[in-house]
Amino acid sequence: KAPVSFRAVRLAVVIATVAVAYMFPFFTDFLALMGGFTENLLVFFFPILFHLITFGRRKGAAAALHALDIVTLVIASAILIVGTSASLQSIATKYERLMA
Repeated sequence: KAPVSFRAVRLAVVIATVAVAYMFPFFTDFLALMGGFTENLLVFFFPILFHLITFGRRKGAAAALHALDIVTLVIASAILIVGTSASLQSIATKYERLMA
């Protein structure tokens, strides 16, 4: 059974999340921006960079893996840029409509 303090903290987090969602008319776009940026970094950038730093440039069959890391990093960069800019454009469009 969970202690009362844990339940109180959990309830406070849920209430705060709902309050923030109601205060910002484009909260979902903000979440898309944060998710698109951070998810791409955590799933693609950091693992690939850690792999490249750990193993460096190698010869032979490992060179193909190094090339695959670089190609994946370039594709992930493009996805990061497109996703972030699309979210920012959506936020800007909704903000302009809100202020008009």
